Amino acid sequence: MRITNRKRLHCLFLLITIFYLIPICCFSKNIGLIGEDLFDHSGVVLTVNEYKREAFLGGLRAQGPRDQIHLNVTLVNTGRENHTINPLEDFYIELNSSFKPSPDANKSATVDAFQLFPTMQTRINLYFIVDAAQKSVPSLFFKINDNLLKIICDTQTEKAIKDGSTLSPEEAIHVARVLLDAEKFDDAKRILLGALIQDSGDPFVLMMLARVEDAQYEPEAAASYLGRIRPSRIGNSVDAYAYANMAMKLDYPHIAINILQDFFSRGELNNDQKLLLARAYYSEEMFREAEYVL
Repeated sequence: MRITNRKRLHCLFLLITIFYLIPICCFSKNIGLIGEDLFDHSGVVLTVNEYKREAFLGGLRAQGPRDQIHLNVTLVNTGRENHTINPLEDFYIELNSSFKPSPDANKSATVDAFQLFPTMQTRINLYFIVDAAQKSVPSLFFKINDNLLKIICDTQTEKAIKDGSTLSPEEAIHVARVLLDAEKFDDAKRILLGALIQDSGDPFVLMMLARVEDAQYEPEAAASYLGRIRPSRIGNSVDAYAYANMAMKLDYPHIAINILQDFFSRGELNNDQKLLLARAYYSEEMFREAEYVL
């Protein structure tokens, strides 16, 4: 069949049209870290430039100890539409619970709504008064249209990525959890492997590596890390249950058996943990052992 120039141009036009109709959100992520540009499909870009947490000295003593979190944020509109931004309504920060922005004593917080016009770039200051007892890694959320952008505010992770230095196993586990949440699997794996050089049998590092591989749909690689966990390095039945449960999720019951059976022989498993061990035995067609556990 002879293809004319007109047909070639028509096909080219269709391809260009399809390309431009694909929304930006297909190429963007809704989660990032401090210092990264996070794109909304509307063309609005969010960046957290600075994060600071310190004790809050104001307020009523009856409210208990509180901290103040300050965020300096950049917003850029690369799209074609105007957006109304209301800082006190469109942003919130989440630790164990959620907190809305509030004015600060120095009146430097951005509290009034404003227009974000196309090509416009602006910096705003956000202040949050939070429960001092909540020490989990905070995440900033920004509601724009029907979308929700999330930036994980962890300075230790930001520094680890920039420096590229080797972390201790405890530091690596913390940073890897943040990176796993941010879907930065290569960075998480690099940091964990660096920690594994220091202690090749650390069960927590091996577990995190298994989680990274599982998140990338690599069950065999995940199971290989779980299989390297020695029961003698596991401190308690709660941790053992977590490792064994992941092994069962990956369909490697023999690993779960290896992890749990010593704890069972010492009488350290609760009913849920025993049930998991029995399931593992049953999956391996070890019916007598499964019945004995139950």
